[in-house]
Amino acid sequence: MKIQNSFPVPYFFGAVFAAACLAACEPEYGRDGSEFPSDIRMAFSASAEDWGYGENGSLWQGGEAFSVCVGGVEKRYVIADAVSGELVADGDPFYWQDNKDVIMDAWYPYSEGGMPDPVAKADQSTLENYRASDFLAAVRTPVSISLSTSPLEFAHRTANVVINLEIGPQVDPATVEVRLLNVAGLDSGTELSPFRVGNSFRAMVVPQNMQDVDFISVEAGEYSLLYAPGSFREGYLRADRQYSWTFAIEGESIKLIANEGNPEWESAGEENIEAEFIEQTKNR
Repeated sequence: MKIQNSFPVPYFFGAVFAAACLAACEPEYGRDGSEFPSDIRMAFSASAEDWGYGENGSLWQGGEAFSVCVGGVEKRYVIADAVSGELVADGDPFYWQDNKDVIMDAWYPYSEGGMPDPVAKADQSTLENYRASDFLAAVRTPVSISLSTSPLEFAHRTANVVINLEIGPQVDPATVEVRLLNVAGLDSGTELSPFRVGNSFRAMVVPQNMQDVDFISVEAGEYSLLYAPGSFREGYLRADRQYSWTFAIEGESIKLIANEGNPEWESAGEENIEAEFIEQTKNR
């Protein structure tokens, strides 16, 4: 049986040859010596786990200033849109030099001359100071020109401590006070006043080991409780992790009824986490 071509053979090969030429001749900016466009801005958006900034709060308010570092050069970027986390340059932005991915660092709050050590506020009783104690970082993050906006996922450089209270009807909540004691890494002293929302108290704490240290003070009228975590598993406060304790206040008694520590304990194991803590302490 004779098979008929649906188009002339010369035409077919001519079309293939033309397509190959187009593919070969199309410039690949930054790699074949052709001039790369100089007006393509790097675009970023910021996100992080929201650690309860208040009943009506949100992660971003708009205007938060970040340091963005590309190739050893630092520039100031700010949150332009609180919903999307869009970052825009406060001045001259970064531009793409070619079509290759780059590795960059970013941190919050903005500071010049490299990423500073976190220092939490001793008085975090206001939302403003609680927010100001949250240090964020996106380290060695790859960004690509293929994305219209490169998402930067920030990790918290502090631990988040949450104290929940279950208060009996015979106790006036206004008489209850919670403080964190013997805390390192504060801007003043070693006593921290947390941020209160209802019967929940929150604080940003620089990573440290609070095992066997009088850490949580709960007072209700004439009665008080001073609590010290009884193990390294409970007391080692890691960066970017949330730890919660729940206390019940019933008339003449205050007692611990629940605690929830680092969720990575189960997979990482206490020995590995303790070794990591010791190594971090050596490198400070």
